[in-house]
Amino acid sequence: GDGTPAMGKRHKKTHALCPRCGKRSYHTQKKQCAACGFPATKIRSYNWSKKSKRRRAPGTGRMSYVKHIGKRFKNGFREGGAPPARKKQPAEK
Repeated sequence: GDGTPAMGKRHKKTHALCPRCGKRSYHTQKKQCAACGFPATKIRSYNWSKKSKRRRAPGTGRMSYVKHIGKRFKNGFREGGAPPARKKQPAEK
């Protein structure tokens, strides 16, 4: 049958590691990832799976670029050189 004894006969891998998302969801015959949809340009995501979208949302990784955007916005996205000199405030008595 297809019960417990048949499980021991399964020894070939259908899914390998995906080059894009790193999960073991890349189908070796289809050459397509079941998790992220690689090699499709857009990353696979569906509104019927809110939890899956939450796992991949911005803020779940290092955010090496977005992390510093707030500080740069505050300073008006200035580039290069030293920051402009601050004007001294008169001391209040």
